[in-house]
Amino acid sequence: MSESLYPTRFGQLPIRDEQIWQCSLPLSGFADLQRFALLHVDKQGPFLWLQSLDDPLIAFLLCAPEHFGLHYDPPESSCADAVNMLLVILPQKAEDQLRVHQLAPLFFCPGQRSLRQWIVEQAQPASARGSDLPPDCLLAHAVRLSTPSDAASQTGSV
Repeated sequence: MSESLYPTRFGQLPIRDEQIWQCSLPLSGFADLQRFALLHVDKQGPFLWLQSLDDPLIAFLLCAPEHFGLHYDPPESSCADAVNMLLVILPQKAEDQLRVHQLAPLFFCPGQRSLRQWIVEQAQPASARGSDLPPDCLLAHAVRLSTPSDAASQTGSV
């Protein structure tokens, strides 16, 4: 189990081989990006960052579709533990709401640590509200980050 340091939007991070995800088909507009890590920042609730390991300036915010009242059937049955996630569009102004790319979800296969984007004609309504945390099967392969206030409070309590 080897670990390497990678530059990310959150600074240099140690990332283990089993935390690296391969993009089987290039993301639209990002043909050169193939290796990614999932980053979960404490207190960011259901959101994960999909950090490119090929370009440290590129990171996408993700969320489970159910959090936005949406559902997608997996595009293939070859992955028993498949998880769909949506790219979140960050608002330009404080009063704007979060939006997601509803027609281009990401399909994650945790057992293979692979992902790909697929295009759908429409999303289906979800039967249940999403969790306040990312899916467990993705968190198991994510790099967990503490917020600066968490690290300071942990240091102060020692």
